[in-house]
Amino acid sequence: MENLSHIFISSNFLNSLPDEIKSNKEALYKHLVNENISNYIDKEKVKAYFNSELYNLEEPLQKIENKYIFCQVISVRNIAISKEEAKYKEYDNLDEIEDEDNDIDDNKYLQGNDEKNQKTSKIIYKFEFTSTGDDLFYGFEYNQFSHQTHDKLSNITKSNLLKILLGPNIEVRRGIFYLNDSNFKILS
Repeated sequence: MENLSHIFISSNFLNSLPDEIKSNKEALYKHLVNENISNYIDKEKVKAYFNSELYNLEEPLQKIENKYIFCQVISVRNIAISKEEAKYKEYDNLDEIEDEDNDIDDNKYLQGNDEKNQKTSKIIYKFEFTSTGDDLFYGFEYNQFSHQTHDKLSNITKSNLLKILLGPNIEVRRGIFYLNDSNFKILS
């Protein structure tokens, strides 16, 4: 239930819940993980804690240190498979970065030409997140997730309200959150 401390719940929503849910941390946590984030999140608290607008394309490199970000996955796309295959799966198609091909070895679009330390790991998953229900920010898997994480991601559908805890340390390059097993946790 430690994850509950990273969720900023609006007091109006909390007060509207039955006593058996709001007085039981486990029941409250399960309820929140299955509910749409925009129904219960305190947007002002989230924006004071994490302002997604600060992490934009103009910033070559930023670090988020010692901070957990509770968010909901809006869409996920396995970019290691072809677009044709993806049409027959339940993946949402985010805006394509490379429209001509799906070359996951060429990750130059994630960094500027002037950067010395190039990321060379293959990207497989591309995410669109929200932390308030209004904001949008993006992440890529840059170090391969564990098999358990891949299994969970491959089984989600558009109707899932997948909740994620990002952190505590995240590298953000040109507005893209670089994700791996140490900073990406699926909540269930």
